[in-house]
Amino acid sequence: MAKKHKAEKKHSAIPKEAARPQEWAINKRLNWIILLLVVLPFVFSRKSMEPALSPRFIFESSFLALYHLYFFGIRGDKYFIRLPKLALPTFLLAIGFAIWSLIAIYSSTNIGESTYEVSRNFLNLLLLFTVVHAVLSEKINVIVLCRWIALAALVHSFIGFDENFSWGFTKFPGGASPHGLMANRNLFGSAQALVLPFVIYLLYRDKGLARIFSTFTAMCVVGSIYISQTRAAYISTTLLVIACAVLVLLFIPEFRKRTLVLGATVIAGLLMILGLVKFDEMLKYRPKKSTRQSERVISKKETKLPEKQAPEADDSESVIDLGTELESIIGNSESVKERLVVWSESIGIIKDNPLLGVGPGNWKVTVPKYRIGGIRNDYGKIVRIRPHNIYVQIVTENGFIGFLLYYGCWVLILICAIKVFLQSKEQETKLFMVMLMAGFLAFASDGFFSFPLERYEHTMFIHFMMALAIAFYIKHIDPTTENKGGWKYSRLLVIPVLGFLGWNIFLGMERHTFEYHMNRAKVYQKRKDNEKILVEVEAGKSKYISLDPNKDPLEIQSAMALKNLKRYDEALVEAEQALAYSPHSTRNLNTLGTIYTETKQYEKAIGTYKKALFYAPKYDVTLKNLTLNYLYAKKYDSCLYTLTKFEYKGDEMFKKVFRSATYYQEKQAKEAASQGK
Repeated sequence: MAKKHKAEKKHSAIPKEAARPQEWAINKRLNWIILLLVVLPFVFSRKSMEPALSPRFIFESSFLALYHLYFFGIRGDKYFIRLPKLALPTFLLAIGFAIWSLIAIYSSTNIGESTYEVSRNFLNLLLLFTVVHAVLSEKINVIVLCRWIALAALVHSFIGFDENFSWGFTKFPGGASPHGLMANRNLFGSAQALVLPFVIYLLYRDKGLARIFSTFTAMCVVGSIYISQTRAAYISTTLLVIACAVLVLLFIPEFRKRTLVLGATVIAGLLMILGLVKFDEMLKYRPKKSTRQSERVISKKETKLPEKQAPEADDSESVIDLGTELESIIGNSESVKERLVVWSESIGIIKDNPLLGVGPGNWKVTVPKYRIGGIRNDYGKIVRIRPHNIYVQIVTENGFIGFLLYYGCWVLILICAIKVFLQSKEQETKLFMVMLMAGFLAFASDGFFSFPLERYEHTMFIHFMMALAIAFYIKHIDPTTENKGGWKYSRLLVIPVLGFLGWNIFLGMERHTFEYHMNRAKVYQKRKDNEKILVEVEAGKSKYISLDPNKDPLEIQSAMALKNLKRYDEALVEAEQALAYSPHSTRNLNTLGTIYTETKQYEKAIGTYKKALFYAPKYDVTLKNLTLNYLYAKKYDSCLYTLTKFEYKGDEMFKKVFRSATYYQEKQAKEAASQGK
């Protein structure tokens, strides 16, 4: 009986032993990573000026804080990663770039902007480490991973369709539709292109009903890229599909037949959207109009013209303030020309700052100093906040050393992926490496014309793919060794990690608060409620954030409000502080000039407006302000000359200015002639 009891006990223990490896979903690291990948692109805020930036920065930092607290703090995992051969220098270069960007702060004009960008660089580094650690610690199910990403991409596609055809989701905050939840049409297209490799992998690997899902998703993603009308996304998608097809045809014969499915799906996706566009036009009984032309109409409606504010004096002493908003980027040859001019302007930055650059996040602050001209910026209605080229941005903001560190890391990761691709005997692994390399190519090509480094969903996906390449390389080099060992007190490292992430959350909240109060201040500016503007400015000011996404400081709002309240000394302090944050801003210089004008410091006002005209020589607001100051300073020749630089004949006020200047000019000439006699 005892033996039988022992046998039954032993038998009853088998199911428990079998169940032990099946952990709860919360204990699987890759489940957390998938959750981050799927949820982050849907996070946004209606209160901030840029609906996607600070909310996603806060979310990603908070998510990683919970992840590290749970796995490394509570569960006691060790911060240890095996880094054989190429993996070690890859991480060293990534760490080196983050540290170098911190050093480059010392060359920045606006330290707050640099602090934010450096925090992002370290956040990306931490994300890279976290994903590599997770993949090395667990067995990755690539199919499940790709299906979740594909599902999120499908949802984004439908949001884009609804926005484009005005079916729904048209009130999401953002620019010209369709922007998905990326707040920008360019970024919507590039984000969809960036997740396309995961969808293509499913096309090759799925079978049965799952193949139907992956085919439909691929069609929708390709269609959403088309309606984004973004040439950078078109180029990156084309290169991605070609790279996938060529590498599979040459090196993975088992999947050659399925490459035809890939081509057919891309074509079907384009035909599907073309059909929807045509059907939409027929329903609305309107002449055929391209999405890009429609976007121009929307852009014109949404773009606010410069706001003219006259002080509480008579017409002879009125001064016009600059109140521009960032205009949407429009396309075709004009857009190409502007990119070439902006890149040429950036050469001046590189020549003057080859080592450290101008500091992370400071390209937009510095580039007006190197103005070449000949583009829409000359008219003062466009504010350049990015070079539309991530290579130019990295080298101008971090110098050549930062450029070499950043892209040296990229090159090593690409080599890791190529080594796994060439040496692996598993066809699924080779196929997955093809998809990762195609994703790298798509990001690199998109970054040559666009600005994917700006957004968290883009940097999250590209660092995720980089981490997968590193982890697969490490497993390929030493497949038998588990991710164990390391310093036994490494658990203590969770303290500085949580400290850094806590700083990021604080910084993101500061930025969100800043933008929220800037929005409110602008509303009160339209209502001419100066007292409430000052309340919003004081509530929104931060030691760490000084510029909004359009590179405007809050002090510009308080300076105008104080000027309108005749508190000129305080207004001057605020205007000078705004100019310290962004010294090459036409808006800041115009506001300072109006204060000088109202305090009858006409010579200072003239000098300020002349400086503003260097950055926007054809901006009529500055020209009108300068004209008035020449009149007040009794420089009638200069006044009449400046009048010839803008159209004033339809403006009664400046007709009077012309008559007055002409009269006094003739009077001066007569007096000079009589004195000469």
